[in-house]
Order: sequence, then structure tokens, then C-alpha cells
Amino acid sequence: MALALKDRVKETTIVVGTGAATLLGSSIGFQPFSVVGNGNTTYYCISDQFGSNWEVGIGTYSSSGNTLARTTVLASSNAGALVVFTTGVKDVFVTYPAEKGVWYDASGNVLFTGTTTAANLAYTGTLTGGTGVIAIGTNQIYKDASGNVGIGTSSPSYKLDVNGAVNLGGNIFTTPNSTIYNASGDLYIRAGTSGALKLGANGTNSLMTLDSSGNLLVGTTSPILNSVLSIAQRNSTGNGSSTLTLDHYYANNKYINFGWYGTTIGSISQTSGTSIVINSPALTFQTGSIDRMIVDSSGNLLVGTPSQFGSGKVCVSYDGTVYNGVALRTTNAALNSNFVTFYNSATTNCGGISQNGTTTVNYITSSDYRLKENIAPMIGALDKIANLNPVTYIWKDTDNEVGEGFIAHELQAICPLAVSGEKDAVNKDGSIKAQGIDPSKLVALLTASIQELKAIIDTQQEQINSLLGK
Repeated sequence: MALALKDRVKETTIVVGTGAATLLGSSIGFQPFSVVGNGNTTYYCISDQFGSNWEVGIGTYSSSGNTLARTTVLASSNAGALVVFTTGVKDVFVTYPAEKGVWYDASGNVLFTGTTTAANLAYTGTLTGGTGVIAIGTNQIYKDASGNVGIGTSSPSYKLDVNGAVNLGGNIFTTPNSTIYNASGDLYIRAGTSGALKLGANGTNSLMTLDSSGNLLVGTTSPILNSVLSIAQRNSTGNGSSTLTLDHYYANNKYINFGWYGTTIGSISQTSGTSIVINSPALTFQTGSIDRMIVDSSGNLLVGTPSQFGSGKVCVSYDGTVYNGVALRTTNAALNSNFVTFYNSATTNCGGISQNGTTTVNYITSSDYRLKENIAPMIGALDKIANLNPVTYIWKDTDNEVGEGFIAHELQAICPLAVSGEKDAVNKDGSIKAQGIDPSKLVALLTASIQELKAIIDTQQEQINSLLGK
């Protein structure tokens, strides 16, 4: 059903009361109401030919019975209500009520019902004309002379400038290389209460998701292992692509900071673009949720133990019935590989442990003449040997394990170079700081004593030979 207005439409009727008017035919020189169209509405006027009753309204034409229903009364001689017509002939014609009028006044304004305020305005087709300003309402819809359109503002700076919230029920399409930004403050992009913010590309809708819990998901639509940041690499081409790459253009800068309640507890950085630095008060390496190796805050390396023992920089705790504490294997098929090399504070070689043949090792200490001065023969060795006190003993904290050797502080009084530590020394925790001996330091003493003993034997043999007359 549509509103139809036609020129020169006029018929007569003898309608009585307030019912529909049965049309009796067009007047001479006029068209019948049938040109309005069956089921369409039109503006009508009914008036007595010889009386004072009249009615203006919106009527609906029906070709069945050739009638005009008096649907809506706009004005009438009955105070704007349906007129109760009496007998007699009435004229019925199409009119254009003043209260529905639109016209162009002398000031160039388009007027609706006598005012510049439009209500319920509908338009179909293409609106063309000049480049002037169009304003609807106070800062409601505004088009300036440059073609910028403002909604909620009368000074649009862009092709579409909206001051206020926008409710979109569909998609937003942009031209290539377009940008969405806030030129003077924060830009908020927010999903619904339980919704997620999804970013896509290349025809895919969910390459990156910010879910309703604040988790950032890349390459996946659900958190991985309850992570706040989940990155899934689904590349199956086998080209060695990385899941995450961090690149820094300046030397000695951090890639990642680790914190706890706002306090930095570690970082990963790079040094001069050549190496990675992992920094933390202490580093713990686990497998199966068990601490396996720790680098503590003093730089001590602890393997199999949570704390340093024996003042060791490297502490290894293990089950000696199952494992070797340290196992070293050379891949060099040639002989004489060095397993361990020792240096002093001046980085001068002090000795080492090296391969000897295929199945034995050498324990080597430095003895190069170039490292020595004031070299002199050893004397009094035999007297020192005579003063040594070799003993047997049982080790404490063992199952009656028997030992034989020397007591450290007794040996220290005679051969101090063969003993380390001080008698009755203790560690900071009160535990004993045991002395130790190096039996190899006795080799030179034993050698010198044998030589002294041989010299005595040789002298005595000469004396014996002289007495025997040999």
C-alpha cells in the first residue's frame, strides 16, 4: 500500500453517516479514483454540494465496490472528527492538505507544514544540487561545504566525523593501507562483556585473539597451558621458521625483563650484538619439577644439591653406588689428551690430568726448571724420614674402615709442603676444616733419603772392604 496523489480526480457520492463512500463516477473533465490504484491511500476531501459539512483526510481506495474508506481524518467541520453525513449528493476529490504541505519560501528555505523543522521525512532516489551546508537538528547530522559529514558535531574534520558512540550491526570495509587511530589520545577497541577481540588477515578471522579473560592468543583461539600469552606455530612446511623472534637494534639492551610484584628478578639481554646474557639473582634448572642444577647468587654451580658445601665453587651431589661424580671422555683417537688442566691466578699452568696410553692417566704437576730459582740439593732427608710416624687407624663415620698413613699435623711439622690446612681449623658453620696431605710431595724426600742412605752404605762398604783387605 502506498500514498498516491493524482491530478483532476473527482467523483460524487451519496454516503450517509461515517462509513466508506461509494463512488458514483467521475465528474465531467475529471478522472475517477481508480487511477489512485487498488489498496493505495490518497488525500481526499468530501463536501456537501448544498450544505456546510466537509471532511479532509487520508482515504484508502478499493476497486472492489469502487469505494473510498475514510481511514484518517485530518480536518473536518465536525471539529476534526468523522462527519456524520446526511442524505444528499456530495463531491469527493483528491486534495493536498495544507498541514502536509512542503514548499520553498521567499528566503530560500524548504518548509514542512509551515516550519523549517522536518518530521518523519522519507526520501527515495538521488539528491543532487550545490555544495552548501546541510544541517539537521542541533549537532545531529551536518554536512559542510567541503563534503565532510558530522554526526553529533557541526565541525567535521573528516569525511565522516562522529562525536559519540557508534553501534554497528555489520562489517567495516576500508580501502588498502587505511589506518584507524586517535590523533589526540587513547584509542579503545573493546568487545562485549563475554566476547573476544579478534584480528585476522588474508581472509582468516582469528589469527590473533584477546579473549574475555585478557589472554592474548596468537595462532590459537584458546590459552595453551593456562598461559596469559599463547603463541602457536602451525607451519608444517618444515622451513625452520621461528615461533617467536626478538630483535633489538642497539647493543647491550634487554629483550625480556622478569618481575615479581613490580620488582625485577631477572632479564634476558644481548651484549654488543654477539651474545645472549641471562641475568638473575640465581638460576635454577629443573626436570620433572625437581631442581637439577643451580647457579646461586655467588656464582657457585650446584648439581644435585640446593646449597653449597665444602666452600666449593662447583658442588656435585650424587649416589656414588650408581653414578660417577664427573665423567670425562675424549673424542680424540690419538693418545695423551688432557682431561683436566690447572692454572694459577696468573694463568700459568700448574698441572693436570692427562691420558697415558690407552687405559691409564698421568697426574701431572708443573716442574719446569724455567719456573724455578735458587735450586739446591736436598739435605737432611734421612733424618726427616726417621722422624715420620706412619700409623694405622679406623676412619670415623665408616663401618670400621681401616686406613694407614700419616696424621696430617704430625707430618706438617716435618714436611710442611706435603700438608694443606691448619690443625683444629673449623668452617664458619663450626664444622671441621680438615687438613689433607699430598703423598706425592714425599717422593723427593724419600728419593733424597735413599740417596743419603746409599752414600752411608757405600762408605760403610768401603770400610768393610778395607778391613777385609780387599
